[in-house]
Amino acid sequence: MAYAGDWQDYFPYITRPDATTSIIRGCGGWGYSSYFGAAVVWPIPLADAYYDGACTGAVFHHPAYRGDGFNNYMLSTSTLAEPAYWDLTTRTGPNQWAPQRLPKVQFPAAKAILVEIHPVHDMPYQSHRQTEGMPPVGMAAVDGSVGRWKREDLIPGVTSGEGIYDGIYLGQGVFGMHTINGVLGRDINR
Repeated sequence: MAYAGDWQDYFPYITRPDATTSIIRGCGGWGYSSYFGAAVVWPIPLADAYYDGACTGAVFHHPAYRGDGFNNYMLSTSTLAEPAYWDLTTRTGPNQWAPQRLPKVQFPAAKAILVEIHPVHDMPYQSHRQTEGMPPVGMAAVDGSVGRWKREDLIPGVTSGEGIYDGIYLGQGVFGMHTINGVLGRDINR
């Protein structure tokens, strides 16, 4: 949470809601990302200030990972839009995409900030068909705690994920990513 301390209590906010794609700089280079693509590319712009210039390596990988890919820990996209966006009855669209602040979180021990994309198991989608036999899902909560939770200990989020707009990354619900009521809600039933 060093980022929040340096940036007036905001969660990492590295893409622009008013742009089709955002330019991401860091690690001695640059690239492009959709708005909610920040979920995956967050290490790049944070690397120089918080990770000694590294945006890949062991700190960004699950211990079982054996490839040379980028990042196994996704930033919860629920930190990138107003709480009303994460309730389908109050969602109006990209006009609700905005940075969120740490003090808004009502349940820090139950709100995911990072969700593990396991190198062997499937993405933790929350549809029933995809959760049967699902291994525990690794998450880091806003309070700094980490753990792995079984399906029955997780609270499903918005089933349509980030929606149908340009700029989305995941169009279906993933545990910890699309929290009902965003930073005001809970991902872990504790």
